[in-house]
Amino acid sequence: MVLEKRAARLKTVLVYYEASRLFVGARTRNEHRAWRAMIEGRRVLAVVPARAGSKGVTDKNIRHVRGLSLIGWAGRVLRQLEYLDARIISTDSDLYATEGIRHGLDMPFLRPPELSTDTATAVDTITHALHEMERRAGQPFDIILVVEPTSPLRLPDDITRTLMHVVRDRRDSAVAVSPLNPKWHPRKALRIVDGRVAPFVESDTAVTARQQLDRLFWRNGVCYAVTRECLLKDRVSSEAIVERRSYSTPL
Repeated sequence: MVLEKRAARLKTVLVYYEASRLFVGARTRNEHRAWRAMIEGRRVLAVVPARAGSKGVTDKNIRHVRGLSLIGWAGRVLRQLEYLDARIISTDSDLYATEGIRHGLDMPFLRPPELSTDTATAVDTITHALHEMERRAGQPFDIILVVEPTSPLRLPDDITRTLMHVVRDRRDSAVAVSPLNPKWHPRKALRIVDGRVAPFVESDTAVTARQQLDRLFWRNGVCYAVTRECLLKDRVSSEAIVERRSYSTPL
């Protein structure tokens, strides 16, 4: 009798587990369909460019910030974006590749030597990554996201907002930016000419009040989004500037 009761209880638990698993699976499928609808069915590739051999800071991309490498922070954020069709690290380093894989990034290839020099352009690097991934996937990607490891203070929403400017606004590309501190405004900058201080902007002969300065921005490296056509034609006809919201990221 006791064994029968235990068996019945176990059967109830198993049935509950199966039902729960089916519910979770259905919820996941529904969420996936919702994400696909949000990005209008576009295929999205996320690339984390991480070349080794930095001359400024040795192995900067695997330096740790609060216990996690810069590559790790990029992978951690991208793992939270369910609409991505692929998330990869583009690197010439086995060490960097291993670090990327450890944090959820695929490493289907190593970057060739000619794209691992100081003179290699970002466009050439990302184009190579796109072609390699399309060759392996057997189908094209519509939008490419570039997520630089050296900007770890990002949230998933930063990337999604950048992507949506391309999807919803029919832009060729979008870039995340941050407001430039007025202290570093060009009209506040100075030069030294023949031992004397002179304004960087020659027409500015008087000190300009902060309130009179036009608002400027700088690319923060949080995210770049570009359509396949724009990348391959190496031209931008409709770029969106996505200002990063002011908040602190809990590291």
